[in-house]
Amino acid sequence: MEKHRSVFEKDITIAPSLCDSTAKLSIPGVFSVFMDMAAEHAEEIGCGIGMIKKRGLFWITVRTKILVRKLPDLSSHACAVTWPSVPERFRCMRYYLLKQGEEVLCEGKTEWAVFDMERNRLSRADSVYPEDLVMEEKTACDIPFIRSADDIPPEHEKAVYTVRSTDIDFGGHMNNAAYIKALFSCLSSSERSSINVRSMEAVFRAQTFENEQLSVRMRDDPDGKDVTFVKEDGRTCFIARIDTV
Repeated sequence: MEKHRSVFEKDITIAPSLCDSTAKLSIPGVFSVFMDMAAEHAEEIGCGIGMIKKRGLFWITVRTKILVRKLPDLSSHACAVTWPSVPERFRCMRYYLLKQGEEVLCEGKTEWAVFDMERNRLSRADSVYPEDLVMEEKTACDIPFIRSADDIPPEHEKAVYTVRSTDIDFGGHMNNAAYIKALFSCLSSSERSSINVRSMEAVFRAQTFENEQLSVRMRDDPDGKDVTFVKEDGRTCFIARIDTV
């Protein structure tokens, strides 16, 4: 049936809200496009946030990775594609492409889990998708997830970020894409334009809420940046690895 398409494609325009001072799709914009595609496809196949909330469930992102080949220009057109893979018992993967014609500009993958809000524990991920959905065996962003550094000391603090009301999503905590925007907001425009991102991985460790103060720590090496967001109680809530060309 049309509503149970396992692969979801959509033509998009690279809007100003997705771009940065380079007049190209920003790295936070890539994450936002992929997140929005996942949400829209989930609604179409019957397992969107509002739908599974009626069952006391909530989608949570464990980690996500993008591979950047080329960033499209402001106001250009592209095709965004997403599809889920066969879920495991408690985890499931979703893949993404951003293309112009046959040229793949960006790839991505996200590892998801389903949280049971009433029982305060993970729920079966393999029971959420509709039974007649034919899962794809193809993948994208075939670079393995890595174990990013999570021990960046306080002397590498780049900024202190206050979680804003605009960072809070439907679940009442800081949205996944908001972490990426917060990270890049701690860099100057010149720093952002000088970073040629080849790939980026983000790991979401703990919830954060409005008005929390997060220590944003960055450590450079010849191949990129390690980043952590640390809560006031010392817990690391977000980890990122940026690999540069």
